[in-house]
Amino acid sequence: MKKLDRKELILNGIMYKVIIILSLPIMLNNFIQTLYNLADAMWVSKLGSVQFAATSFVWPVIFLFISLGIGISVAGTSILSQLVGASEYEEANRYASQLMAISMIFSVIFALLGYFLSPYIVGWMGATGDLAKYSNIYLQISFLGFPFVFLFFNFNSIMNAQGNTLAPTILSGISAIINVILDPIFIFTLNMGVAGAAIATVLSQALLVFAGIYILKKHSPMIKLDFKGFKFNKNMLKKIVEIGFPSTIGQSGAALGFTVLNSFIAS
Repeated sequence: MKKLDRKELILNGIMYKVIIILSLPIMLNNFIQTLYNLADAMWVSKLGSVQFAATSFVWPVIFLFISLGIGISVAGTSILSQLVGASEYEEANRYASQLMAISMIFSVIFALLGYFLSPYIVGWMGATGDLAKYSNIYLQISFLGFPFVFLFFNFNSIMNAQGNTLAPTILSGISAIINVILDPIFIFTLNMGVAGAAIATVLSQALLVFAGIYILKKHSPMIKLDFKGFKFNKNMLKKIVEIGFPSTIGQSGAALGFTVLNSFIAS
């Protein structure tokens, strides 16, 4: 669908038709995102019950940290969709660049902090023995994949703001299939165990991001990323934080609750 046709559909199309066309791929995409952890757990379960428990044990911690990325994505979709609707494409380009830059910075910081704090986090949650060992391995490698997770959130928000909810869903589906294929290779063929599951997930997410960046550069109709002469804009960053922060709090609250629950279970 061409950009004008898609924009015309969103602005002047039948409301129920627009909602269905835009929402179904988003719902499917959210479902696909859960398949990464599910696929890891499925293959890791063949190693043993403790290894299987480790992947689920640390998932709330991972989700707690990526809540910021989700908040930035929500802010991006909100701001960019308004600018696209108003045909302010240059302003939308500037906001998109700000979103990508701030996401990259925060994701790298979180990745490094999470990697080095992982043993303490697992210990605080009450894990001991083999559960602590495998949980720490899986968590540390998962943290290193944060930049790819955050960047894909940005790709999602940029494409969704233009009314293209299908492309992110297709890419997520392909990435999930790649993860399912890579899992047994890294876990069993290369004999990497729990670490192999995490590495397979990170690699599949990396491929997802590279494909997303290619689409943004070649096939994004209204928003074009341009970092030439890039500088952080205080007002833009303030607006992004104001819109994204409430969503971050909501998402992190749920993740923190499950983290505490897991610590009680472990004890």
